[in-house]
Amino acid sequence: MYINSGYLRNSRIDFKDHTRPLVVGSCGAYFHIASQVIQMDAYHAKDITAQVRAALKGRPAPMLSAPGFHLPAGGRLVDLSGDHQTRKNYRGNGYRQERLKVKRFGKTAFSVGDRELDLRYVEQLVDAGQTQALAYMVRYAREHLAGQSMEEIAAALLRLVESEGLGAVCGNAVVPAGLTLPRLQEISACFNRY
Repeated sequence: MYINSGYLRNSRIDFKDHTRPLVVGSCGAYFHIASQVIQMDAYHAKDITAQVRAALKGRPAPMLSAPGFHLPAGGRLVDLSGDHQTRKNYRGNGYRQERLKVKRFGKTAFSVGDRELDLRYVEQLVDAGQTQALAYMVRYAREHLAGQSMEEIAAALLRLVESEGLGAVCGNAVVPAGLTLPRLQEISACFNRY
């Protein structure tokens, strides 16, 4: 569970005069410092402070720091090999190389070439157009940005889209309708899972 430790440390000071209410949905991290706990039960407010105090008796307060934790170092490389796909030609007597095929599976998944990507747990995706745009961004990155770190790829894609529009990642004159610009966080989450 993520706890905003800076807020937790200062919240005793904030709440000493009981003028700043704290509303937390289903998060028990603040129960140790709460002066009053209100539960919504079938749309009725119910004071459960006594029950919470009894349940917390003998239990330690949550940790305010994570010893040994450090953010990962930047520069994580993403495997973007294979910028073209090979298939048999229509006559069946040879092979030809062509651009990677992009296919979206609803709001939560897509494939670029033969690699599928599941974005089911990227909860910030709200539109299938964002997923489609991410698929085109992955194809563009495989064609033009191989060998760069995840942070560099995400920043380069955002710069390209902000300067030339979403059509720039599609790489041709035909731009699919309904593309929606994802945020930097979704772009990073996508390449983190790739």
